[in-house]
Amino acid sequence: MSSPLESDGERIFLFLESTCTLLMMLFRLSGKIIILFYPLLVMFFKLLYWLFCMFFKLLYRFFCTFFIASPQRNGNRDEFSSVEYEWFFCDENNQWIKYGQISSGNDTNYVPSQGSDDIEKHYQTQPRQVMTIKSRQHTYELNFMTMTQTNLGTKVQRPICRIVKNAGSNNGSGAVSMHVAYEWYFKEDDESWVKFDSKGNTVNTGAIERQFRSDPKTKFKFTAGIQSYVLNFIKMTQTNTSTGKVREVRRPNQPVSLTASSPSIAQISSGQKCSTMSLPANHAEYTKVLKLLKTTLPKCNPISIVKINNPYLETAFKNRKIQLQNQYPSVKYKEEYLFHGTKPANVKAILEDNIDWRLHGSCTGHIYGRGAYFSNDAKMSHFYGNAIFVCKVLVGLTVVGNSNTVKPAKDKSNRPIDTTVNDAANPTIFVKYDSQEYYPEYYAEC
Repeated sequence: MSSPLESDGERIFLFLESTCTLLMMLFRLSGKIIILFYPLLVMFFKLLYWLFCMFFKLLYRFFCTFFIASPQRNGNRDEFSSVEYEWFFCDENNQWIKYGQISSGNDTNYVPSQGSDDIEKHYQTQPRQVMTIKSRQHTYELNFMTMTQTNLGTKVQRPICRIVKNAGSNNGSGAVSMHVAYEWYFKEDDESWVKFDSKGNTVNTGAIERQFRSDPKTKFKFTAGIQSYVLNFIKMTQTNTSTGKVREVRRPNQPVSLTASSPSIAQISSGQKCSTMSLPANHAEYTKVLKLLKTTLPKCNPISIVKINNPYLETAFKNRKIQLQNQYPSVKYKEEYLFHGTKPANVKAILEDNIDWRLHGSCTGHIYGRGAYFSNDAKMSHFYGNAIFVCKVLVGLTVVGNSNTVKPAKDKSNRPIDTTVNDAANPTIFVKYDSQEYYPEYYAEC
């Protein structure tokens, strides 16, 4: 007969033996399970990795928003007034007349009942839909995509424009001294298109344009050398009255210029700093800016793209570029298009006085330097506001910046480093310290 101690010892031994046997079975089973479900486990860990990456991307965006740069401010946000716009059309004297005002040579019977504010309200809600307006004498159709006004009775077509209120050169009056120009071409025997007046002895293209605007249903007669011709605006043909030879003519829908090609201070009235103009969707500059935006912001469908004319800022930018190139010929200064995002409330201040880094709040960190922030990534700039400025930025010598950089030091050759960046090899953030080294040329409402 066994003692109680021996019985207890046997029980413990049997328990340990059974436990070990169970663990061995579980181990073998888990190995089979791992082999069986290996593909699912790989997918699970991949998903876990993706979620981990997304978390840190969101964290990075949050960090950029609150610690890299913020939309430009000037004290309290409530001090900003929303940007207001005015609408103008180009009359027969090549003057921009505000809707609601009487154009030169006309009376109140020709003034549409809808004014500039009514057009802006329609544009804000339906920027891609045609708007019809009426006066006592005529009915007009406004096409915001081509930025044209068409008289539905006479078929006369005139350019229209949208400018920032109080930022234009009208000085409060109804007319704005900006010019629009179209060119006329005829088709040569070799199928090439030749501009009128390019050969010196043909009619001036401006004379054709004036006649076309006054009455596109009439025929225009002119003489070139010993030959006489008739232009038919309806058929868009030119006929030699002596030989009867007929040539095609055309007037591209895209104007040559919506403002003067070389802005000068003389174009800005006293008390004004700049002028602006919304580009029509078929304009070459509109296409250029849209392409720049969509490269890194593919879903961008801007309400409008605005061309800025600030001769004071532009002249300072050009002079600074010449100065740096002359003083430091060994440095290759590049003129790059970079983006700066901000709130719409800040647009007017930037139009007039440029992007001023000193107006960034002191509570906001400047991780790559205390300057004006730009990016070659429109998506990043869009993070800071729906108004994206497309700026010409002069970039020469660069170095990775930090939050203590107030002005970069010179390099070993005693040349000034003009720009700090976030990455030396592939920068996406550029910080500028001299306001004369960047110029806001366009802005888009995205």
